[in-house]
Amino acid sequence: MTFGLRNAAHTFMRFLYSVLRGLDFCFSYTDDILIASNDEAQHISHLKQVFQRLQDAGLVIKVVKCQFLQTEVDFLGHHISVNGIEPSKERMKINEDFKLPETVKELRRYSGVIKFYHRFIPNATENQAVLSNYFKGKKSNDKNKIYWTEESVQAFENSKRQLCKATVLHVPGKDNIIVDALSRIDELHLQLAIDYESITKAQEMDEELKEILSSHNSSLKLEKVPIFGSNFVIFCDCSAKKKKPYIPEAFRRIVFNNIHNLAHPGIRTNTKLLTSRFVWPSINKDARIWARSCIKCQKSKVTRHVQSPFQQYHKVTTRFTEINLDIIGPLPSSEGFFVSV
Repeated sequence: MTFGLRNAAHTFMRFLYSVLRGLDFCFSYTDDILIASNDEAQHISHLKQVFQRLQDAGLVIKVVKCQFLQTEVDFLGHHISVNGIEPSKERMKINEDFKLPETVKELRRYSGVIKFYHRFIPNATENQAVLSNYFKGKKSNDKNKIYWTEESVQAFENSKRQLCKATVLHVPGKDNIIVDALSRIDELHLQLAIDYESITKAQEMDEELKEILSSHNSSLKLEKVPIFGSNFVIFCDCSAKKKKPYIPEAFRRIVFNNIHNLAHPGIRTNTKLLTSRFVWPSINKDARIWARSCIKCQKSKVTRHVQSPFQQYHKVTTRFTEINLDIIGPLPSSEGFFVSV
């Protein structure tokens, strides 16, 4: 494919995926290929299989750019070794030298680095809550000056220190005896824009949750699960392999908005995203109603609106002889007010 085209990289990645399909020890991204092996003999065998696939596809590799028989490598901003995965030292150096942002735009750039490595930082969302307040009501390229407080400066410095002391994520293997973040299988690691203490308190007061816990006919298997990096526990549905937090009524619309506002997907996709991560009674019904009442979706997805056929209006001689109505909705309800159209 000709270089410079917008979809050239994506097309090449799809092609490389098809070439290496079935080799579960290969991980490819763009023109980089990682090969994971348990020992030297197995690594040689894996290399021969990959070379044969590349030869059959007519692809040529440049030897001077390759690294063979390595026990650790840097890949996409991460340092991968027999001990696990951690942020690369080069990225950590850049983060350590990051100066205090002067504008919202600069702070967003720094926040993007933190979010990229958030899984390495215990309790990352709560620690970044102070900095996230500067983004409320601001545009992504906002160049207005930030007026720092002592609390926010301390939060900024703490985030830098936490990232420099990032947790090593576990990689299963006979040579790995480190007990780390992913070894705690009974704990739940969540990244929500809600503090866990508020969810825990809301669950204690949720009447629907009390009814489910006292009922023996529910298909949900609710258990208390510790939150990673926190002293709180949260009720989760453990009936499947993936633990899904039970969301009390006070936070359901917030959770929906966090997911829906990312890309404004349709009703079916939105429901699938919600039900794959969370659980509460009538989650399918709520997702359907809230997705239909999204104003931005109604404004942009005009091709899906119900279109009335063309009609001829009768000639009238007096007022209010014939009345035509344009019906819109459903619209989101507001607290303390009635919605009228």
